[in-house]
Amino acid sequence: MRMPPNRVAVVALVLLGLAAGIGWWVLRAKPGSIEPLPAKESAARVVRHASGEAPAQAPADASSRGPCGSALRQAFDLRANALLQRQDAPAQLAYAFTAPIQDLPDPERVGEAAYQREYKRVALERQSRIDAALLRAFALAPEDADVRWLAAVYCSQDEACAAPRRALLAAEADNTAVWLRELTWARRRGDPSGVERAFAAAAEAQRFETHRGIEQEMVLAAYEDLPLPAACGTPEGRRELRNISQHGEDEHVTMLDLALLRAHSMKVLSEPGLSDLRERCKPEVFPAAGATVQDRCRKILRRLATQGSWRERAIALESLVAATAGEPGAAQWRERMREVLWMQEAGADPGVQSLLRGEDYMLDEMTAMQEALRAQDLWPPPADWLPADERARSLILTGRPPPSPTK
Repeated sequence: MRMPPNRVAVVALVLLGLAAGIGWWVLRAKPGSIEPLPAKESAARVVRHASGEAPAQAPADASSRGPCGSALRQAFDLRANALLQRQDAPAQLAYAFTAPIQDLPDPERVGEAAYQREYKRVALERQSRIDAALLRAFALAPEDADVRWLAAVYCSQDEACAAPRRALLAAEADNTAVWLRELTWARRRGDPSGVERAFAAAAEAQRFETHRGIEQEMVLAAYEDLPLPAACGTPEGRRELRNISQHGEDEHVTMLDLALLRAHSMKVLSEPGLSDLRERCKPEVFPAAGATVQDRCRKILRRLATQGSWRERAIALESLVAATAGEPGAAQWRERMREVLWMQEAGADPGVQSLLRGEDYMLDEMTAMQEALRAQDLWPPPADWLPADERARSLILTGRPPPSPTK
């Protein structure tokens, strides 16, 4: 199912995952539970508290959209529903990543409690449609490695998703990335022995493969020929597009860009629930863990810190600097943590964002961000730079968290 990715200039706002300002394109359901609308998190909070199950972003009220926005919504829904009718796995997957989004009521009109109830209902209903499409794709192409992966890692219902997950575990038993997901799945189904087996297997697996970029390939094939509606070519429509395009480059925004925005909103759901790993390996508990647990933590964390996504690396490095404190080579991990946190802070610069190319960033986000920072004379990080967060500073300087305050 692989195809060469086109070079698509995706809006930098999409790439950084800062979808709050264009939230009506985005609606993520947390498997099994939908959280209230979140406040924006700082980079330090991401490192401290990331659990692998991201809170949802809700769409804005439909009244906030003008003619262009309404036409975009209609065009997307028509294409997505056409994909749903096709009996082939790529179409079902493309639907899953761009499934239609229902409008939410104005919270000022209905009240916060009613708004949150409707938000949860809409999110769960949409996730149910997504899961159904993922399972249809798996049924249509159970032997395709990419289809199997996407169906297993994006499907949210533990019982309904058991078949693709079992197939993934059997087919990729040598893949750390698969066992990290099984670590969370086993915990959610109440299987302590399965949790221990997954932890051990993740440490001993010989490779780390996340089928990176296949989501974008599915969306590319399904949406690259979809034109912008005529309503977006008017002066008012171009103003609406400037609100979507962070840098005001409305002439470069395409329907494919916006389809990738929808797909990007699901991306975090394909990453493992790292709270399970972090709980075993976090700096506060690592020194007291047994030798077997320590060895497994080091193996998994090193792999995540060098091959994982930007987010996975940030979370892994927090524990890895503590796991290697006092060992030869420990300084390299502390420096890598400092670099990742600098990338998170400096990467928000508008000049850096304007240089990012979408498909490069999504396929190799660390390299793409470094190149953009270097072009703005922001890479490598200043030798004396440290994050403002006290915990992160202590880990970078000493390999240990700051002392707990005495009561």
